[in-house]
Amino acid sequence: MTYLRLEERERENASLTRQLENALTDLRRQQDNVRDKQAAKAAKAAKAAKAAKAAKAAKAAKTNRQLRYSLTDRDKQAAKTNRQLRYSLTDRDKQAAKTNRQLRYSLTDRDKQAAKATKAAKTNKQLRYSLTDRDKQAAKAAKTNRQLRQALTAKAAKAAKAAKAAKAAKAAKAAMAAKAAKAANAAKERTMQTRLVDLESQLSQTRAEVARLKREKEEAERKFNSRLYDLKDRLEQSHSTNRSMQNYVQFLKNSYANVFGESTVNMMPNTPMRQGYP
Repeated sequence: MTYLRLEERERENASLTRQLENALTDLRRQQDNVRDKQAAKAAKAAKAAKAAKAAKAAKAAKTNRQLRYSLTDRDKQAAKTNRQLRYSLTDRDKQAAKTNRQLRYSLTDRDKQAAKATKAAKTNKQLRYSLTDRDKQAAKAAKTNRQLRQALTAKAAKAAKAAKAAKAAKAAKAAMAAKAAKAANAAKERTMQTRLVDLESQLSQTRAEVARLKREKEEAERKFNSRLYDLKDRLEQSHSTNRSMQNYVQFLKNSYANVFGESTVNMMPNTPMRQGYP
């Protein structure tokens, strides 16, 4: 019975060892899957960050182009206004010169000439005022253009600063996410390592228990076989002794038969050694 219990316990320990080895294999496979998923997630996050960065850069470039185009249009409009002012001034100067020539050539009526001269002087004065106004308008337009350029430059700097701040914030957020993911992965890795170490320890203990039970089984088998051999040897010795006693009894019977006759031997009772044996 002890031998059967040892065999049953050995089978249970072998089954437990297989279950522990299967659990250890599953745990290692899960650990590999987790590492693969983390690597894929990190690659996906890097790709998304790269795409967002490219979109931000494209948007900033588009804004800068729009600002350049707006500034160029304002410059063209100011240049056109200046050309119109110059053409108008040139026409007025030509008209004044023509009027002065007509006044010089017309010597018929001094009063008329004086009136025309006065009118021409007034016209010249008006033209000068108009020219002064046009110059003021041109200066004002130039000032407005400078202000627009400064505003566009400030907006471009602000846009660049905002893009830089957004990039820094995104980088900080990505760093924090990566740090949190790394901490979570490290904690999970430590948990899995601890579980792996526990399973390996259990497996080692189970293997040690199996080895101990195997040694106990072998020792029990050895003792059982030794006792069995001893019992067999004693049984053989007992059979040999019984055979020797039977032979001795038979010898005595034969001797009595030879000395006292066959009838006397038949009247002798069976000895205890003879009873129970064939």
